[in-house]
Amino acid sequence: MHPFPDRIDTFVETEVKPLIAKHGWYAQGVFGTAARRAPSFVYTIGMTPAGLPELLIVGLPIALAHQILSCAVHMHTGTEITDGDEVDLGFSVKFRAATVAPLPVARLFGIAHRVYPAQVISAIQLMFPDEHGRFPGEDGCEFNDRSFTADELAAEHEKKAP
Repeated sequence: MHPFPDRIDTFVETEVKPLIAKHGWYAQGVFGTAARRAPSFVYTIGMTPAGLPELLIVGLPIALAHQILSCAVHMHTGTEITDGDEVDLGFSVKFRAATVAPLPVARLFGIAHRVYPAQVISAIQLMFPDEHGRFPGEDGCEFNDRSFTADELAAEHEKKAP
């Protein structure tokens, strides 16, 4: 549990919900932790009421991930991004969509759960390839921490810092 739940509730009510009402979605960034080897990640909040999975990007700078998610949300609300899709958002690389299992969603999407406490939240991770075009999980993918899947990320965030 967060040490200051009242502050989170205030943040959700005064910042997150108004931005969702205005723009249709919100991007929640979470900074990585070197002590736990967990990279930064960004996820959307706002797709759930439309019956769409929220979107997640792991391992990129938060500002860049937010820009990518802006493009992805525009696409996603027109044509749903689903597991296994190759997603061309107009960047120099194409992304691959992968379904995020329920447990990582429960562990990583804390603010989304505060916004939609009575709803089941699902998610799609947008993964990016290494310089040779290989995606995390493929033979020879040369990534380091940035190749974290949501499962690995959730496990790292659950660890206690040394």
